[in-house]
Amino acid sequence: PPNPAYPGSAGIAFPPPGPPLTAMGWPIVPDGLGDLLLRLARDHPGVPLAVTENGAAFDDVPDADGRVRDDARIRYLDGHLRAAHAAVAAGADLRAYLVWSLLDNFEWAEGYGKRFGIVYVDYADKRRLPKDSARWFRDVIARNGLGGRPA
Repeated sequence: PPNPAYPGSAGIAFPPPGPPLTAMGWPIVPDGLGDLLLRLARDHPGVPLAVTENGAAFDDVPDADGRVRDDARIRYLDGHLRAAHAAVAAGADLRAYLVWSLLDNFEWAEGYGKRFGIVYVDYADKRRLPKDSARWFRDVIARNGLGGRPA
């Protein structure tokens, strides 16, 4: 419905304020990862840390060219890697960071309805298609760290 505070706003959506959301409706707050890593480092000094699952569901679909342009996932991963990098710079002994998940797969509470992978899986024919996020993450790994944000 139109917002009376903004004449001529019919047909314009007014999203709620706050952080962006995943397809699960979860808020995206990368600094939370950095804060957690620093807290763990402070509360458990000398214990090496590993992030074993970090990712998010987004509504990924191949376009007419067969490419999955999952810019929201790239922004998610970029933000979380930057937060992890900042935590390392501040003293967290982070030894590993793993993306959840390599492949779109069955999610225990959502079935096949949500896509978490950096590789798209066509459930009908089992075809695998690397998403833009897979290529982006490959490049991050090849650089051995952070670099420029994707275009």
